Amino acid sequence: MSQGTPHYVQIPGNLRDRFSHVDEIGEAVLALAAKIEQINTLNKTAAGTDDGIAKAYHGQIDRPTEYLATMVQEIGRIFGVKAEAGSAAASVLERAEDDAQDAANADWTAEH
Repeated sequence: MSQGTPHYVQIPGNLRDRFSHVDEIGEAVLALAAKIEQINTLNKTAAGTDDGIAKAYHGQIDRPTEYLATMVQEIGRIFGVKAEAGSAAASVLERAEDDAQDAANADWTAEH
């Protein structure tokens, strides 16, 4: 960056809206996790438990489905955290923009 060249931080007008979509994604992912849990519960009862086929089925399906549900829940949680952090960052940037505007419009002729 050369000396004497002004540098600006531009804040998109829709920054807060952009982060609200991250929150929506997180909510959708958490809803998906709940559906996976429901499927897992149904799988455990639908396949039976008494015969060799049921035991083989559960041996192949139960744990991976539990892992999938846990992973999807964690992804949803991460999206929620990112949405909160993004919203906080947007607030800070909006306040900074307001402060900069106030400073630019201030009456600098007054005695200090």
